[in-house]
Amino acid sequence: MKKAVYILLTISLFHQCAGAQWVLQQSGTNQILYDLHFVNEQTGWAIGLGSTILKTTNAGLNWFQQQSNLSSPRNLTGIDMLDANTGYIVGQAEAILKTTNSGSNWIVLREMPVGQGNSYNDVDFLNTQTGWVCGFVGLTMITTNGGIKWDSAFTGNSGPLRNIKFVNDNTGWLAGDVGYLRKTTNGGINWFFQFFGTFSDYWYNSLCFINENTGWVAGYNTIMFGTTDGGDNWDTLSLVNGICVDFINSQTGWTGSENGKIFKTTNGGYNWYEQTYPAVGGFVTDIFFANDSVGYSTSVFQILKTTNSGGAFVSITNNSNEVPREFSLKQNYPNPFNSETTIEFQIMSEAKVRLEIFNSIGQLTEIIIEQNLKTGYYRSNWNATNYPSGIYFYRLTANNYIETKKAILNK
Repeated sequence: MKKAVYILLTISLFHQCAGAQWVLQQSGTNQILYDLHFVNEQTGWAIGLGSTILKTTNAGLNWFQQQSNLSSPRNLTGIDMLDANTGYIVGQAEAILKTTNSGSNWIVLREMPVGQGNSYNDVDFLNTQTGWVCGFVGLTMITTNGGIKWDSAFTGNSGPLRNIKFVNDNTGWLAGDVGYLRKTTNGGINWFFQFFGTFSDYWYNSLCFINENTGWVAGYNTIMFGTTDGGDNWDTLSLVNGICVDFINSQTGWTGSENGKIFKTTNGGYNWYEQTYPAVGGFVTDIFFANDSVGYSTSVFQILKTTNSGGAFVSITNNSNEVPREFSLKQNYPNPFNSETTIEFQIMSEAKVRLEIFNSIGQLTEIIIEQNLKTGYYRSNWNATNYPSGIYFYRLTANNYIETKKAILNK
């Protein structure tokens, strides 16, 4: 019996109105960008090499440069904006910046000449007064007065710390090189090691916690770990090559890789699907989603945006070792669904495939797939965030095969 060859496959999908999945923005810079932060769909910042600070107030349509007021150019590597007015930036040579007027003026709280002092990699503030930074040689610092005074804390590590994340005044995590992952329950005064298996080759680069129990850590050497008990236990979720990670809830998240790719999960990180990402070369340095549809990412000097969760995906799945013997369209799941559902189908021979969505009165609302596909088992997701609740129909056409099924959107 013939065996199917299963390959994870990303296909450029066509949306009748929305167009591409991730779209390049006109950043206006040739400097490498390391971090970005949005306070809503319209307003955000991106920072990077050469003291670069970029801001947009129209959802990335235009970006303009803000002045850092540092004495000399340097790498800026971490930004945290509390709201549209107040935020902090950290970077090379002990740079710490603060704004209280949306970046019209950045106040230099701290800096050293380039080549001297420590370098800070990340910053995280809970409110206008209380925040933390982390950096090289195992450094963490805390302020409780809006950055006027900083106190150092011993972390038990001498290597670089890449990312810091707090969920309340007491509970936070640190991630860094050579498998360094630590937790504090007293506001960063003490840090204890969270151990899970072989770690010396891992380089943890990015943390994301949506509450004090549920979080993820991503890094180099194709690792992704998740926890649902505050880090007492960490599960190996995937070997996806991700170095930055962002989740909007316990199920839906994105990760960017060191080879210029973006992946999405809808089951908490256990499975990842590559999305079409037109960035040219280099690392995906950061991902930030303002809500479940609108997200931004940085890759080298490029800024990209999506307004449809990064778009649909379609992939060959390995749920069987046999070649399909017939064309078939499966019932979507979940159904009823809220915003996003999965549609599976199988193709017994190479065919021109069209997967369409119709509303309750038979009007075509979206074309999810319109492309030649080879024999195999396929899975596609439909993001209905922009559609009202109601009954919809999805129709699969493959050569002479046509089948329609009903889906119920219940927001």
